[in-house]
Amino acid sequence: MRTKYSFIQKTPPSVPQEYIELPEEIWVRIFSLIDPESLLGKVQLTSKLFYRLANDYWVWEKLFNLFFSEDLPAPLPSTFDWRTVFITLYREQYGSLSPQTCKYIFLIAIGAIQDIRAAMIPLQHLEADQFILIKTAARFKRQAILNYFYSQVLEQLIIRGYKDHLYWATLCNQHEAIDSLLKIKPDLINAAIFEENKTVTMLAALVGHLELMKKLIIIPNNNLLALGFTELYHFVVRNGQRYMVEGFNSFIKEHEANNSTPLSFRIKNAARNLPSTISIAAIYGSIAIFKSSIIPLHHECIQLQNYLESESSSATTEDLDESKALQLSTESKIKPTPKESYEQAKANFDWVMLVAMMGASEHGHVNIIKYVLDNNFFEIEEPIIGQNTLLFRAVEHNQLELVIFLLKKQADPEFTLTSLLSGTMGLEEVDYSEIIFLLVKAIEKRNKFNPPLIKAAIDSNRTDILERLLAIDPQILNKTKGAPLFLCQAITLGNQACVSILLDHGVEIDVDSVLVALRNKDLELVQELLNRADPQNISELVKSLNINKEIKKLLSQKCDITDLRNLIDFNDQVLKRPPIDKNHVLALAKQKKKKLIAAELCIEIELEHEAKLGEASLSNEDLIVEQLTIQLRAKGLQRGSDYVARHVTNKGSAHPKRIRFPCSTLEGLAAFKRLTATDSPKALALERQLREVYLQSYKKGLAQENAKRAEVQRSKRKAEHTETQQSKKRPVQTSQNNEETEEQSEKQPETKKRFLGKRKSTEPTNQIKQEERKSPKLADHDSPNPQPSTGRFGLFTNSNRETAVAATQTTTAVTYSDVEEPQTLSISAQARRSSALFFAPPQLTSPDSETEDLTLKSMDPGK
Repeated sequence: MRTKYSFIQKTPPSVPQEYIELPEEIWVRIFSLIDPESLLGKVQLTSKLFYRLANDYWVWEKLFNLFFSEDLPAPLPSTFDWRTVFITLYREQYGSLSPQTCKYIFLIAIGAIQDIRAAMIPLQHLEADQFILIKTAARFKRQAILNYFYSQVLEQLIIRGYKDHLYWATLCNQHEAIDSLLKIKPDLINAAIFEENKTVTMLAALVGHLELMKKLIIIPNNNLLALGFTELYHFVVRNGQRYMVEGFNSFIKEHEANNSTPLSFRIKNAARNLPSTISIAAIYGSIAIFKSSIIPLHHECIQLQNYLESESSSATTEDLDESKALQLSTESKIKPTPKESYEQAKANFDWVMLVAMMGASEHGHVNIIKYVLDNNFFEIEEPIIGQNTLLFRAVEHNQLELVIFLLKKQADPEFTLTSLLSGTMGLEEVDYSEIIFLLVKAIEKRNKFNPPLIKAAIDSNRTDILERLLAIDPQILNKTKGAPLFLCQAITLGNQACVSILLDHGVEIDVDSVLVALRNKDLELVQELLNRADPQNISELVKSLNINKEIKKLLSQKCDITDLRNLIDFNDQVLKRPPIDKNHVLALAKQKKKKLIAAELCIEIELEHEAKLGEASLSNEDLIVEQLTIQLRAKGLQRGSDYVARHVTNKGSAHPKRIRFPCSTLEGLAAFKRLTATDSPKALALERQLREVYLQSYKKGLAQENAKRAEVQRSKRKAEHTETQQSKKRPVQTSQNNEETEEQSEKQPETKKRFLGKRKSTEPTNQIKQEERKSPKLADHDSPNPQPSTGRFGLFTNSNRETAVAATQTTTAVTYSDVEEPQTLSISAQARRSSALFFAPPQLTSPDSETEDLTLKSMDPGK
């Protein structure tokens, strides 16, 4: 039996139109049986009549209702263009397929089984393009065609295993064959039959056999009932047809409404927390499902926005009576206001769109992104993650077709190309050469770029890209202030070809470039740099090469560590020269016997090493703040330690009465001045931060040095105790020695013996009394809770214990003097102060003074 399509195919195309005497209505019906690719191609070019018939609205209306009846707008506009809309939807869904596959799809859609038989479609084509031919037959319910496909493979299945038989029976929707196979082998329901570990239920969902999928789900030993339907729902959406999503959701709702059976309860639990339909559709490029899911969300936002605008306009034109206003106020407390509802809906839509664009760009689905951009749901330069745009993610995942599409849409290629060349994106094993070529071509078309792209080209040693960039803007090296850094960078990396290109384009030669060339021991390059340098700057260039001599000269003179820090800052941050090695400066300071500078610089180097400052990726401003913090920490630790070293007490630890912040030191640091020159609030905030850092470091230095002193004292006492114990264990005098001593004592007069005996008995007592008259007994700082002495003061005895304690505390407080500013107040003057005045908080000096006092909390653990 010959179909109409076969008749059309066998009609000689060379027969002139005037010899075919058929009514135009019949021609239109014949044209409706021709595939869209042919209608858009050679058919309409045959004659004027065929051109008119191929563009007849009735032909395209019939095709539209055949393929996309679900997308028909309601109500239908009077100016609806069937042909244009159909072509748009058709290319969205089938545009990536080959023309031959599209013809097969059309034959399956119209049910032309004879033409399918005549085509003799190979079996591998049935599995190609995500089973598109099987999906089409399932979508249009062409079971006869599926039976034909199954009969073609049935002879081969006899010699294959159960899994292969179940696989093809599922593809072709053969319920009886599947039932018999599962009856023989019940465990096949959970066996992996495709894509490594996917089961028969997932395969039925993927190809679009809705009834078969539901039948397989309810089999009691199906593991999906226990594991959940999350992975299964991916395959439902991945199918790409709306009827699968709607049918699956209806199936779940039916069982949710019926909780009487254990099976319904298991299905309800398995369907919990299913992923977003929109995000899955974007990942798999299911445009029909994506559109049907995103449009309601967008319409909701529009409706809420219109309602909000109408409410705001009515509120301004009409006066609400008191009762209505009270009613609205009560309702607003119960449900959200129109503005809140709109903002919540808009935020939800934006978030869903962001997640969708993340998935679509990663997997390169042009149809999804094109639909979103065309409807202004998302901006082409809108960041998705950080600064990563759609183009960035498409390049990162090597999605060439999407890159081409986005570049045609005028996406900015510069940031993406800079990141790709710098090595901050992409995979090493992926070849990005074709994408890089497209990005460079797009930049040439835009005819503009920024200097960081030159740096990226040098980083990757891409001389071809560097030459093309300099060809776009030959004067960019002269217009860019940081252009000498490009040359220094190329020399550092050893990219000789890039160095030659930069020199040929007249890049400025600075001291850093010459220093790096000297460090690399490339004397030929040094000579070439000096030859190409500006003659007016050669003398300054040569002088600047010996920056370390300035440090030697500075250390030979009277200087402090602030001067040294300013010189290092000038070299590193202002001139942007290679950083000065502080270890060499430390060795030089020790050689020049600058003990204070060496001690503080040593602490600073240790703190920088602990903070891993050289490895941190900080901005220039953050780096300066970190360096200032470390410098103030080093100064605080050094001064706290130095205070304890200078103030020696009998047994206790040393503590200053007040800690003075070195304002002059901070204001003398050039880095601090430069950082806070134009921002007063920022300067105050930074100064407060550094004050706190200095205070804590000072306390830490005190504690560490006091701990060292305590350890030394404990060692001494232990040694004295050991010596005393050893002296007690010395041997007793012999009898001979005792006899000699008795003989000598007998020779002395009796009165002299009595005098000597009396003197010996009174010597210890007199010694103790003399020590008490010399000085009062102060608090024992070694004890955990030192108590002031209540004994004598001078030659007088105080019988009132409380008065003695107060006086002792006053005297003790005066002994704690500050190393930076010693106290000049006498003991008698301090003693005359009242205890209330002494324990009042110290008065801060004015902000205009050179130093400012910082209140010191008690450092003694006993207090």
